[in-house]
Parts: sequence; structure tokens; C-alpha cells
Amino acid sequence: MKSRPKEYSTVITSTTETALQRSIIINEQSIVDGTIITWLDIELPVDKHRKARGHCIDLIGKTDDDEYIICELKFGKDSATDPPYRAATEVTNYLQDIRYNYASLDRDDNIHHTNGKHFYWKDVATKGRPIIAANDAYWSYWIKHRKVSIPTDIPCFSLNVDVQYFKKLRNDREKYEPVIQNLTWTRLFP
Repeated sequence: MKSRPKEYSTVITSTTETALQRSIIINEQSIVDGTIITWLDIELPVDKHRKARGHCIDLIGKTDDDEYIICELKFGKDSATDPPYRAATEVTNYLQDIRYNYASLDRDDNIHHTNGKHFYWKDVATKGRPIIAANDAYWSYWIKHRKVSIPTDIPCFSLNVDVQYFKKLRNDREKYEPVIQNLTWTRLFP
């Protein structure tokens, strides 16, 4: 059965990647490489089967120049998270899926959350650009400890959020809203 996104929640239990994702969408905008990105939606299935928890983009946003940003997020500090090359493959595949499926995403399936900001998938197909973003500890682990190269064909950004931040924020509550003030996106070389 194909997914029909309803409303995403910003009150969650997760203290990992989902928390980072929700904190970004809660902020609504980020300054990335000097450009303001307005975040439109999260966790949207874009493959032809469109099954819930299938091929879902982590974040989709739009710049003031009408460019669409497809962002793959990673969060962690060790080998439990996917390496950067896998993130690059995922976000590239999502953009390819959008280019192949945009007509049905717009026409037949209306793939948007009800509390997301509306956009047309056709525009994403023609003006979409992939990026990868992860917390500082993720990049430190993969680059310094594992000696893995970062992708050179997709912009990669490091986010200044400690791996324990969301655990401390949630504290002993079952659910919480993962808010981060002043999240800084730093582009990694190259």
C-alpha cells in the first residue's frame, strides 16, 4: 500500500537523527553557505512504490533563488551510522527517483505532509540539488578515526550539535520537542 503522509510530529521520543531532523524543521530556516533555506517537509517517500519508511528524503527545502535542496542527514559518533559514501548514494538516488516519478508525486499521490509547506515535485526534479549534513562527531569519526573520504561531488556540512544534546534535552521525559537555537552549518572542504 502506498504511503499517504498525514502530519509529522515535532514531539518525539528519539534522541538521534530524527531529533536532529525535527529540530531543523522546527526552526523553519537555516543559513547554509550564506544562503537561506526554508525547510518545506520531511520524510517523504519518493520511490515508485512509496511505502512508508521506504525511500524517504530526510529534509526538503527551498532557497530564495528557487533552488530545491534535498538533504540527507546523519547523526552519531561511531560505526552505528552509515558512512558518508552511503549518504551520498542515498541522496543521489532520491533525486533520481524524484526526476523519474515527479508526475505521479504531484498528480496522483500528492506526497506532502499536511503540516508541511506545499511545493511541486516537478520543480524539485528540474531545480533540485542534493546535500549531506551531519553532526560534528559523525564527521570526526568517519574522517579522522576511520580515514574515510568525504564525497567530493555533493556538498557536505557539519552541524554544531553534541551527540548527547538531545538526550540531555529530553532528560527523563517520555516525549519532548527537540529545539536547537543557533544551529551552525559549516561546509566541509572541498
